[in-house]
Amino acid sequence: MLALVFLYAISAEWLGSVAGITGAYLLGYVFAGSQYKADVERSFYAIGHGLLIPLFFVSIGLSSDYRALSGHWFMLLIVLLVAIIGKLVGCGLAALASGMNWVRSLRIGCGMISRGEVGLIVTAMGAASGIFGKSEVAVMVGVVLLTTLLTPIALRGAFHLKCTEDYYIDDGTPEQEQVELGRAAAAGGQQNSSSAGATSDAPTVVPTAELSLS
Repeated sequence: MLALVFLYAISAEWLGSVAGITGAYLLGYVFAGSQYKADVERSFYAIGHGLLIPLFFVSIGLSSDYRALSGHWFMLLIVLLVAIIGKLVGCGLAALASGMNWVRSLRIGCGMISRGEVGLIVTAMGAASGIFGKSEVAVMVGVVLLTTLLTPIALRGAFHLKCTEDYYIDDGTPEQEQVELGRAAAAGGQQNSSSAGATSDAPTVVPTAELSLS
């Protein structure tokens, strides 16, 4: 199986003139929908997490020098902003286009902010080909680290925003009635927060998150 991954990666570079990671992704997509998915995941877990993935992150750490960031803080800020806005706008608009409301679309965008191993792979390829110097490698690694740290903070803020779908109850209630109950519950929560101790006439609806916890 590992030989097949290497074959797809090499074929993508030599025949398709694209990055080798594209070929590996294509093979993973093929097996993701097959009956061998569980066997493939089981066979790759040990060698991936036990050898290849640690070696990759160690190699990235050894090739990056954070002293090279000196004088390149503005470029780090620009790349960081582009990385955040690109995921928020791209993934958020895609979620909106699929029918989600703006609150849930914002959550999707915030959850996708983090730049992980793909960004590091691109950085390693750029450094190996001579396109990236030490300063560019340091900037890209810094962006990956910062976006990874910012993602849970952004998600926490996004989940503080409530929408009517958060109050849906999967109990067979008609969808339109659930919408009305959700709107009433959201309005009741806003009224209670604005006037402490005041009672609300809105029906009591338990949020879905609380039902799953109970």
